[in-house]
Amino acid sequence: MPNFNPIGALSEAEKRKIIEPPPMPQKNESKIIIGLTGPAAAGKEVVSGKLKEAGFNVFIFSDILRREAEARGLLKGNPEEDRMILSKIGDIVRFISGKKGILAEVLVREIMESPAQKFAVSGFRTEDEVFLFRKNFKNFRLVHVDAPAEVRFHRRLAE
Repeated sequence: MPNFNPIGALSEAEKRKIIEPPPMPQKNESKIIIGLTGPAAAGKEVVSGKLKEAGFNVFIFSDILRREAEARGLLKGNPEEDRMILSKIGDIVRFISGKKGILAEVLVREIMESPAQKFAVSGFRTEDEVFLFRKNFKNFRLVHVDAPAEVRFHRRLAE
């Protein structure tokens, strides 16, 4: 990806929007949020699927980046390459904004604005993201999902 430059894909207004998001809403005491974290191919999607079957709305941190990347035609259709592109975009957005929890801010707003009451949020990467959810939702619980390295390795090969 030598010519890949996600910063150039953002207009000045979009950069300002990332750097200066609107103020956060008040802490919510009624919504139930289950946060999922863990290494790649550990089973977070399986747990999310079970929670969805139980009536939870599922959000994934990378979906925010995927929406933006798709809107700009940056994804290639190759899962491994797309994963790298999304990772780089996430790193750049965090760097430009100066906030490790910038993606969490977007998800917190989306959840606050939703009429639904139960959510599973997958893909927590930083303490700042966890802190933001704990700060905004009284009923937030973080679950670490893991599997043996060999199992995760074979799952990645199968992707």
